[in-house]
Amino acid sequence: VRRPGYRAHEAHLRKALQTVEAEKALIIEGDLLSLDLVTCQSDVIDFHRLLKLGDESSLAQAVALRKSSLLQGFSVPDAPMFEDWVQLENSNLNQAYLDALQRLTGWMEEQGAWSSAIGYLRQATQLDPLSEASQQRLIRLYLKQGEVGLALRQYRQFENQLNNELGIKPSRETKALYEEVLRQQGKPVITTSAARPMRSPAPLPSPR
Repeated sequence: VRRPGYRAHEAHLRKALQTVEAEKALIIEGDLLSLDLVTCQSDVIDFHRLLKLGDESSLAQAVALRKSSLLQGFSVPDAPMFEDWVQLENSNLNQAYLDALQRLTGWMEEQGAWSSAIGYLRQATQLDPLSEASQQRLIRLYLKQGEVGLALRQYRQFENQLNNELGIKPSRETKALYEEVLRQQGKPVITTSAARPMRSPAPLPSPR
């Protein structure tokens, strides 16, 4: 006996496949729905295949494929397990995408290709803007390229986002990097201790 709502889900899936001219790829076996991957192309499968190859060219092609979330704009009514699966798959794909971007950034750094390294790292910070390690790396790359103004802007954007979303401040390491940016701009560096003058100790009470 097929589960309630099966026909509705099948019709919903058929309609979605029709929009990409892939209706013939739908395979129905009992109450099991699947896709014939021989007759249709999947960017997710291509993405994993390129990641598995692992060379620079393949990873560059892989990250170029990741343009949106998995099944963005598609949903199945009254199917919470499906939505949970999509969320988990998206999380795994995003992590694989970030790992590939970090590897590509490293290769570009080794070659001294600062612009390409910055491009890859900016993609990483767009997906995960609260990653302090990525933000630090991006600021350093701007400095290596001589883009001091962009380094300063990147820090301030990150500082504001941390404050607005989490109510916290950048770490000491990130602040030290910010101070290095100020020095390269020839601006005065005001440390916490300098900004808060030490108070004189309170006088001891006179003996009675």
